[in-house]
Amino acid sequence: MSVKMRLDIIDYNYFRNHKYASIYTVFIIINVSIYFLKLFDLIVLTKPYSVIFEISYGILLLTFILNYFLFTRIGKLELVANKFIILQNNISETIITESVKSIKIDHSSGNHYNLKFNTGFNVLVEMKNGQISQFKLFCKNHNIEIEASNFSMRLRNIFKQNQS
Repeated sequence: MSVKMRLDIIDYNYFRNHKYASIYTVFIIINVSIYFLKLFDLIVLTKPYSVIFEISYGILLLTFILNYFLFTRIGKLELVANKFIILQNNISETIITESVKSIKIDHSSGNHYNLKFNTGFNVLVEMKNGQISQFKLFCKNHNIEIEASNFSMRLRNIFKQNQS
């Protein structure tokens, strides 16, 4: 059984899934608490503490912005012969291609795409341009309909149909 294609399953919650997430959460709670105490004039910060608070608040804002760009690879989606194999958290799940009638592809950002199977399985994967065409070919060979929800992809499909 040879693997036709292997895609990375990704997750955007980089800081929430990080091993130091509890420290990050405590840091947020302390910072928000100090902010509200300062907002209602229940606490007055002296100059050094005020600078430390402003720097830590800036770090929090930076991590929220970075969380949008950073991601972790949490598993693999393998396309093998007549099935999809999902390897995630050391658990393997198999979906037979005959049970899948359609897959909706939503472009998330960059090379990231949401795959929504009609069986109810949803996954966020990383696919480069060549892999997208390979994935579509695999689905076409197994009689799986691809539904593109991206506006530009729908326009491309309309123009391709008109040219043929």
